[in-house]
Amino acid sequence: MVKRKKPLEKFSKRWYDKECMKLAKQVVKIRDLDTCQKCWKKWPWLHCSHVIADWKDTRLSVDTWNMKLLCYRCHFKRWHLQPFEASEWFKNEFPERYEYWLEKQKEPQTWSIELERWETRYAELKEELQNMKDVMASYWLYGL
Repeated sequence: MVKRKKPLEKFSKRWYDKECMKLAKQVVKIRDLDTCQKCWKKWPWLHCSHVIADWKDTRLSVDTWNMKLLCYRCHFKRWHLQPFEASEWFKNEFPERYEYWLEKQKEPQTWSIELERWETRYAELKEELQNMKDVMASYWLYGL
Protein backbone atom coordinates (compact mmCIF):
# COMPACT_ATOMS: atom_id res chain seq x y z
CA MET A 1 0.00 0.00 0.00
CA VAL A 2 1.37 3.39 -1.05
CA LYS A 3 1.24 6.13 1.52
CA ARG A 4 -0.17 9.33 0.07
CA LYS A 5 1.22 12.65 1.10
CA LYS A 6 -1.14 14.93 2.87
CA PRO A 7 -2.09 17.77 0.51
CA LEU A 8 -0.66 21.15 1.40
CA GLU A 9 -3.08 23.42 3.16
CA LYS A 10 -3.29 26.59 1.13
CA PHE A 11 -1.63 29.60 2.78
CA SER A 12 0.18 27.49 5.35
CA LYS A 13 3.91 27.89 6.02
CA ARG A 14 4.75 24.89 3.84
CA TRP A 15 2.56 26.21 1.02
CA TYR A 16 4.28 29.62 1.14
CA ASP A 17 7.67 27.95 1.24
CA LYS A 18 6.90 25.88 -1.87
CA GLU A 19 5.33 28.79 -3.77
CA CYS A 20 8.14 31.18 -2.82
CA MET A 21 10.68 28.65 -4.10
CA LYS A 22 8.85 28.41 -7.44
CA LEU A 23 8.77 32.20 -7.79
CA ALA A 24 12.43 32.57 -6.78
CA LYS A 25 13.48 30.00 -9.38
CA GLN A 26 11.55 31.86 -12.08
CA VAL A 27 13.21 35.14 -11.08
CA VAL A 28 16.67 33.54 -11.18
CA LYS A 29 16.00 31.99 -14.61
CA ILE A 30 15.04 35.38 -16.01
CA ARG A 31 17.91 37.18 -14.26
CA ASP A 32 20.52 34.70 -15.49
CA LEU A 33 19.00 34.61 -19.00
CA ASP A 34 18.56 30.81 -18.97
CA THR A 35 22.34 30.41 -19.13
CA CYS A 36 24.71 28.42 -16.93
CA GLN A 37 26.69 30.93 -14.89
CA LYS A 38 29.81 28.75 -14.88
CA CYS A 39 30.23 27.60 -18.49
CA TRP A 40 27.93 30.24 -20.11
CA LYS A 41 26.09 27.69 -22.22
CA LYS A 42 22.35 27.47 -22.76
CA TRP A 43 21.04 24.05 -21.84
CA PRO A 44 17.47 22.75 -21.70
CA TRP A 45 18.11 21.39 -18.20
CA LEU A 46 19.37 24.00 -15.77
CA HIS A 47 19.45 23.77 -12.00
CA CYS A 48 18.76 26.61 -9.62
CA SER A 49 21.52 26.06 -7.10
CA HIS A 50 21.96 27.68 -3.68
CA VAL A 51 25.22 29.30 -2.64
CA ILE A 52 24.45 28.55 0.99
CA ALA A 53 22.39 25.38 1.29
CA ASP A 54 18.77 26.03 2.17
CA TRP A 55 18.94 23.61 5.09
CA LYS A 56 21.82 25.58 6.63
CA ASP A 57 20.10 28.96 6.64
CA THR A 58 16.35 29.02 6.09
CA ARG A 59 16.30 32.79 5.58
CA LEU A 60 18.33 32.38 2.42
CA SER A 61 16.36 29.45 0.99
CA VAL A 62 14.16 31.70 -1.18
CA ASP A 63 16.58 34.62 -1.48
CA THR A 64 17.36 35.19 -5.17
CA TRP A 65 20.81 36.56 -4.29
CA ASN A 66 21.62 33.17 -2.80
CA MET A 67 20.72 31.34 -6.02
CA LYS A 68 22.46 30.86 -9.33
CA LEU A 69 21.66 28.95 -12.49
CA LEU A 70 24.00 26.06 -13.32
CA CYS A 71 23.85 23.24 -15.82
CA TYR A 72 23.84 19.67 -14.56
CA ARG A 73 27.55 19.21 -15.17
CA CYS A 74 28.66 22.42 -13.47
CA HIS A 75 26.25 21.92 -10.59
CA PHE A 76 27.19 18.38 -9.61
CA LYS A 77 30.71 17.97 -10.98
CA ARG A 78 32.07 21.39 -10.06
CA TRP A 79 29.87 22.95 -7.40
CA HIS A 80 29.30 19.90 -5.19
CA LEU A 81 32.47 17.88 -5.79
CA GLN A 82 34.89 20.81 -5.61
CA PRO A 83 33.39 23.10 -2.97
CA PHE A 84 36.53 25.12 -2.22
CA GLU A 85 37.20 25.96 -5.87
CA ALA A 86 33.50 26.63 -6.38
CA SER A 87 33.33 29.11 -3.51
CA GLU A 88 36.46 30.88 -4.78
CA TRP A 89 34.91 31.08 -8.25
CA PHE A 90 31.70 32.52 -6.80
CA LYS A 91 33.60 35.06 -4.70
CA ASN A 92 35.52 36.27 -7.76
CA GLU A 93 32.61 36.17 -10.20
CA PHE A 94 29.91 37.72 -7.97
CA PRO A 95 31.65 39.76 -5.23
CA GLU A 96 28.60 41.86 -4.29
CA ARG A 97 26.43 38.77 -3.81
CA TYR A 98 29.20 37.08 -1.83
CA GLU A 99 29.41 40.04 0.56
CA TYR A 100 25.63 40.15 0.84
CA TRP A 101 25.23 36.60 2.07
CA LEU A 102 28.23 36.89 4.37
CA GLU A 103 26.46 39.78 6.09
CA LYS A 104 23.18 37.84 6.14
CA GLN A 105 24.86 34.95 7.96
CA LYS A 106 25.86 37.24 10.82
CA GLU A 107 22.22 38.13 11.56
CA PRO A 108 20.33 35.82 13.94
CA GLN A 109 17.72 33.49 12.46
CA THR A 110 14.40 34.44 13.96
CA TRP A 111 11.82 35.07 11.25
CA SER A 112 11.76 31.70 9.52
CA ILE A 113 8.90 30.36 11.62
CA GLU A 114 6.61 33.38 11.31
CA LEU A 115 3.76 33.03 8.83
CA GLU A 116 3.65 36.80 8.26
CA ARG A 117 7.24 36.76 7.04
CA TRP A 118 6.40 34.10 4.46
CA GLU A 119 3.40 36.12 3.30
CA THR A 120 5.48 39.26 2.79
CA ARG A 121 8.28 37.33 1.07
CA TYR A 122 5.73 35.75 -1.28
CA ALA A 123 4.36 39.19 -2.19
CA GLU A 124 7.91 40.55 -2.70
CA LEU A 125 8.82 37.67 -5.01
CA LYS A 126 5.65 38.08 -7.05
CA GLU A 127 6.42 41.78 -7.49
CA GLU A 128 10.07 41.09 -8.36
CA LEU A 129 9.03 38.49 -10.94
CA GLN A 130 6.55 40.89 -12.53
CA ASN A 131 9.18 43.65 -12.68
CA MET A 132 11.67 41.29 -14.34
CA LYS A 133 9.04 40.21 -16.88
CA ASP A 134 8.27 43.87 -17.63
CA VAL A 135 11.96 44.64 -18.16
CA MET A 136 12.40 41.64 -20.44
CA ALA A 137 9.29 42.63 -22.40
CA SER A 138 10.64 46.15 -22.90
CA TYR A 139 13.96 44.72 -24.13
CA TRP A 140 12.10 42.52 -26.55
CA LEU A 141 9.68 45.21 -27.74
CA TYR A 142 12.03 48.15 -28.02
CA GLY A 143 15.34 46.38 -28.58
CA LEU A 144 17.04 48.16 -25.69
